[in-house]
Amino acid sequence: MKSDEPRNVEFLSTKNNTPIIVLASHSKKRPHCLTLMRTFDHQILDLVELHVHRGLPMEAFENKSKPALGNRPALVFNGDLWEVDPDFVHIKNSLIDLLGNGTSGKGFDKIDLKGLDHVISCSVDTTDRMIHLRVYMVVLKKSGTKLPAVELEECGPALEFKVGRTRFADESVYAQAYRIPDELKVKKVKNIERDEMGDKVGRIHMHKQDFSKLQTRKMKGLKRESSNSDDEEPGSDNEQEVSSSASTIIAVEPNLRKKTRETAPNARGKKAKNSKV
Repeated sequence: MKSDEPRNVEFLSTKNNTPIIVLASHSKKRPHCLTLMRTFDHQILDLVELHVHRGLPMEAFENKSKPALGNRPALVFNGDLWEVDPDFVHIKNSLIDLLGNGTSGKGFDKIDLKGLDHVISCSVDTTDRMIHLRVYMVVLKKSGTKLPAVELEECGPALEFKVGRTRFADESVYAQAYRIPDELKVKKVKNIERDEMGDKVGRIHMHKQDFSKLQTRKMKGLKRESSNSDDEEPGSDNEQEVSSSASTIIAVEPNLRKKTRETAPNARGKKAKNSKV
């Protein structure tokens, strides 16, 4: 790949949707070279060559525990050049995007020690400008207090880089690349917060309420009895029974009168026959 014609890399980055590219190469002029590339808007944003002078794999360390796949590490940058030198500032951003596993340089006020299992340390010497990369496992031990004692055990890999050729974009392009879209900005809403579980919690300021006047769901079991039922006397049930019996008697009397009228002629006829005999 020629430095003046990065179209092949930009094509692969666009096709595979990979904004970060790491290219390993080895030649007589540049042995053991790692090239870090970042793209913005499908074009190369910056390019850094790191020449590996010394390296140890993970198998060279006695520590059997290894970082879990997908866990985010704690990144530590030691040295003044990370904040003073403009080239190392861009290299630091590239390493954060490469090693941060999606953190994107975000700072956190609190850290859950149970979810943090490894630390990546990047140190730079001011004399030879060599970058030392180390990976440590986090070991939690009892301390007699609520917070455990934290110890670091090196687990590898261990690398030492020397910065080679670099290519950075203009500051105006970096300002556009680092700009956060308005859709992703978290707008602070008054009296609305997020709890530890991520749920939205709102706060409403109201005047003092009278709960006796609060309208609730109407249910038959909650209805009050009428005042007439309370004033009834115990003898009212007997009066109802008497009135009901009287109504039945009145209803039966007409039937009895009809039956007596029908039976009367028959009785007279029988008496007449008997008299003739």
